[in-house]
Amino acid sequence: MIEGPANRRANAGGEPTRRWLHRWRTTAGLGVALLVSGTAAAQFIDESYFEDLDEFANLTVEDLLDFRLDVTSVAGTRQSWFTTPAGMTLLTPEAIRRGGHRSVAEALRLVPGVQVAQTNASTWSVSSRGDTRFANKMLVMIDGRATYDLLFSGTFWDVQDPLLEDLDRIEVVRGPGATLWGANAVNGVVSIVTKSARETQGLLVKGGIGTQDEASGAIRYGLTLGDDAWMRVWGKYRHHGGFERGADDWDLGHGGLRLDVQPEDDLAWTIEAEAYETGRIGEIVVRPTPLGHLTTDTVRRDGRAAGGHVRGRVTRDGANGWSLQSYYDHTTRVIADGFEVDRDTFDLDFRRRHTGSGHDLHWG
Repeated sequence: MIEGPANRRANAGGEPTRRWLHRWRTTAGLGVALLVSGTAAAQFIDESYFEDLDEFANLTVEDLLDFRLDVTSVAGTRQSWFTTPAGMTLLTPEAIRRGGHRSVAEALRLVPGVQVAQTNASTWSVSSRGDTRFANKMLVMIDGRATYDLLFSGTFWDVQDPLLEDLDRIEVVRGPGATLWGANAVNGVVSIVTKSARETQGLLVKGGIGTQDEASGAIRYGLTLGDDAWMRVWGKYRHHGGFERGADDWDLGHGGLRLDVQPEDDLAWTIEAEAYETGRIGEIVVRPTPLGHLTTDTVRRDGRAAGGHVRGRVTRDGANGWSLQSYYDHTTRVIADGFEVDRDTFDLDFRRRHTGSGHDLHWG
């Protein structure tokens, strides 16, 4: 359409007005949205969050240079994160809590280079460098205890469910670590470190409900046994509903206790015991034989898993420190009728460190 001079003059007068009204409405709408979201967020953010930000913003350059964050997964002993010769990511409990993650496997989504997928209510695929669910070249440890399962050379994440509030850190090394941790640490190491009983004193109770993650609850109590001994007892339960196309509902009961003794400043003892049981790990489908009928010969059964472990550790810190750890682990897993796996694992690990003028020697 071709406009005449009169029409152009009329539109020229109304166009700026319409643009101004549109911008005003957009700005007002964004302002109201930010005000509402800010008010809602303020109800859930603790005031200590802003105090931590202010404290961090007021640090000087000298304070930042003196900042030290220790890790243990790269060299087997405590060292500064900034001096480790490896690609490494450190997850703190605060990062996991603010991310809203409810399990260790889910929290690993925060790590660059780690692929995490949830195939059903209880099954997780955690891997690096392109491997999928049955990745057998990534070692997962909880307080130095390997979760490696000989059934498929990997980790069953459905039963690796520690209390997230008890985590001290999660160290993820993206690269080979077989020299220190064995043949399974080819593509990476996931080291989950929990807090000592001394750091988890008092009572903790939490619970939640949802549409798919239908019910969950946990309780923990820490107490002091003397001037140099502390203990905690905890338990948790989770029930996840199934989806319509796959009856993959899942539940898990998990509990344990931990005792920490520190008779000297550089000497520490730890005794830990845990047990878990799940009466249902989703739906297991047993396909028919080539001669059978697909519909009538398909069998559906519930999986079941139970187990536990006892772990003891003695650590002597210092330039020439050492550590001795031993654990016993029992696992029972029913995959289908007539197919059950019972396994007992015993492990003994000793490490010694010698510090020289320019080098450190580690052996074990």
